[in-house]
Amino acid sequence: GVGDRLVINSAGNATFAGSITIPDYIYHAGDGDTYIGFPAANEFKLVAGGNNIIAGDVNSAYLYYQGGVKLATTNTGISVTGSVKVIDSFSYVNLESSTGTNQVQVKVLNTGGSAFFGRDNSAGSWFGTGEAYATTLRSDGAYPMIFRVNGGNRLTIDSSGNSTFSGNVTVGTSAGANINLIR
Repeated sequence: GVGDRLVINSAGNATFAGSITIPDYIYHAGDGDTYIGFPAANEFKLVAGGNNIIAGDVNSAYLYYQGGVKLATTNTGISVTGSVKVIDSFSYVNLESSTGTNQVQVKVLNTGGSAFFGRDNSAGSWFGTGEAYATTLRSDGAYPMIFRVNGGNRLTIDSSGNSTFSGNVTVGTSAGANINLIR
């Protein structure tokens, strides 16, 4: 009286009514190292050629390439191993404050310290500018900040705040207001 639970048609296709319980893995026929697995409660993984391709559990998800984690999502955010490349006819990366008044920034980090590019918060207190929503380029540590154009250093600001320019510096653009410093 409850109806068919499994129907196999003349082409060999199976239709199940209800859930299918899988104790561990579903293997590709004749290919023992390609499968979908359920290694523990609340976990899954997709394996091809013996390498994890996708895996996840109740707290995180992972995307792999040749066995190594390339993208991980956890409770602390998203981690990417390797470079990120946006390919589109109109490409950009958008970072946005969830409140609209908090700071937003890009941080780069190595053993020399951190460097930041961002927009300060509404109080101007995150980067310490004292100016609401100031656009800021910041470098931590006693290392110079160098602006390069056309293969050469054009402006260097050292850790003391001294600036060195390569080339001409022009101040002002209207008649009578120009101060040209040429070396």
